[in-house]
Amino acid sequence: MTNNDNQPLGKRMSSACFVRSRISLAALAVCGVVGLAACGSGSSDDEGPAGAGLTLTGTAATGLAIAGQPVAAKCNGGSGDATTNDDGSYTVTVEGDASLPCTLRVTTSDGQVLHSLAVGTGSTARANITPVSELIVARLAGGDPAAFFERFDADAASSVNESSVQSASAAVVETLKSAGIDLSAFGDVLTAELRAATSANPTGNAFDQALDALGAALETSGTTLAELSGTVAQTSPQAVQAPSGRPSLPPELMLKKAAENCPSFRSGTYRVLIPMDSSPAARADTMDFDADSLTSTFSSDGGSVTWTADGSCRYVADTNGPEPGGVVKVAVSGAGVGVLLTDFSGEDPYRVGLFFPEQKIPLAELEGTWNTLEWERSDTSEPFSALMEEISFDASGRLTGALDCAPPDFASCSADIDEDAGAFEVNPEGGFVGTGMDLEELEGRLFAYRSGSGDLMLSFVDNTNTLLLATKKRAMSMPEVGAVTGSWTALTNAFGDASGELDEGSWTYVSADVPSSSVIRENPAGARQTLEIDSPREGMFRRVGVPPSEGSSGVAPAIFLGLQGMGLTAGTRVVTGDPLVQGMFMLSVAKPR
Repeated sequence: MTNNDNQPLGKRMSSACFVRSRISLAALAVCGVVGLAACGSGSSDDEGPAGAGLTLTGTAATGLAIAGQPVAAKCNGGSGDATTNDDGSYTVTVEGDASLPCTLRVTTSDGQVLHSLAVGTGSTARANITPVSELIVARLAGGDPAAFFERFDADAASSVNESSVQSASAAVVETLKSAGIDLSAFGDVLTAELRAATSANPTGNAFDQALDALGAALETSGTTLAELSGTVAQTSPQAVQAPSGRPSLPPELMLKKAAENCPSFRSGTYRVLIPMDSSPAARADTMDFDADSLTSTFSSDGGSVTWTADGSCRYVADTNGPEPGGVVKVAVSGAGVGVLLTDFSGEDPYRVGLFFPEQKIPLAELEGTWNTLEWERSDTSEPFSALMEEISFDASGRLTGALDCAPPDFASCSADIDEDAGAFEVNPEGGFVGTGMDLEELEGRLFAYRSGSGDLMLSFVDNTNTLLLATKKRAMSMPEVGAVTGSWTALTNAFGDASGELDEGSWTYVSADVPSSSVIRENPAGARQTLEIDSPREGMFRRVGVPPSEGSSGVAPAIFLGLQGMGLTAGTRVVTGDPLVQGMFMLSVAKPR
């Protein structure tokens, strides 16, 4: 990322005056999200005599009462079981010296298994067992609720307290709210009054009807509860497994309507970045997408476009919307990330952009070390060049480290940070802005997106038409021999001009050499390329150049940064002594599997 002095992000922030402004999302009033009931214990004040055991009550329902089915409870120091009544209510008595917390399980008549949690300090507690509680357990455990139940012991119980349960509940309530299912009026959803529908009472109360709405959303979206629960677990801060790297949707999008010809393009609000747009508002725009009508409405000017399918997860639109007279072409990955081509005036050249679902990511999520690939220039009259950095943030958004890696090969890196490095803070209009930067001059915006894999992506645009993409630094996995990949690629020249086509490609990995961390891939025409994994730096890969020969056009050397979990790859050509070639930029979106 650069300012008008063509400085990378590390130097620009280092030279800025640091403003100590810590935004703590942990200070949000959880009780305001979950309701006042969540601020209590979820149990009575009756401590009971020592060894008197526990009494657990609640209702098991999916929108319909789970009647006559077994309930099992595991507590800190004991267990118990019961059978649900016709209205789904149950009472479990845990004998002996058992104490809260407890985890519970119910099995429905069709074999579905749901889990819940009971917390507090007394001898009684209430815990509803519902699809919502299943999601709460997944969020708290960061893994499979069934596995959490099976291994529940004193160590597992130590992670279950009123604070952790309230936090998990608040996150699930917010996720469901963003998907159009608002549970906030019910307070603590684990202890709220739940009158489930039965043959005698076919409607149930409002909470039960909300469970019906969740079931309908699952059916309409084509998502199973198990799939949703797995993604909630994977995107939890307590996730027991490392991010998978597989492009997939975040939980809030899994419940929304999908476009008929693309399961990963769902109704909702998307952040749209078109670095070359002349309007700052359009350069970091948002669009509201309706999957039923295939219509997008843009916030910068209120214009709308209607998409026409151009193959699976590809669309085209003639538009008088964001830019009069233009044509917009997009392709969407399995994570809901799209590459975009548009010609503003209806004439060449086309410009490249990208979009991804809009999210509110906590500032603390910036913490860690990131690989970046940037497409930058000193001012709008100059050609672009590629730059790679390795940057680090702490949990307050402060830049704590930066390595500036110079083209053409990006293998040579030098530290580029001062003690007075700046920081980012939350922008009420979305994403983040720099506290130590001249924002009036820079007009820079930083955005974060977390996919269903648990991976994060950062993107940045500014008034010099810079585009930066970043992913957490970690070693890449070697592709499997025989694996087939497909992609659509937009390619720009050093001045940001692109052709009007998203080039389609397909590759099969035909061999791998583990000691050298290299693989060979082949396209349907028989052309081969060699890729060096984790080169020039961990988390990047290099395409080995081959000089042209008779009957062959050769292979241009290039370096790529795969945005893990996004189905998106950025790349640049590696050519010494030719800045116009060095400024070429590739942006590819992987075809959803």
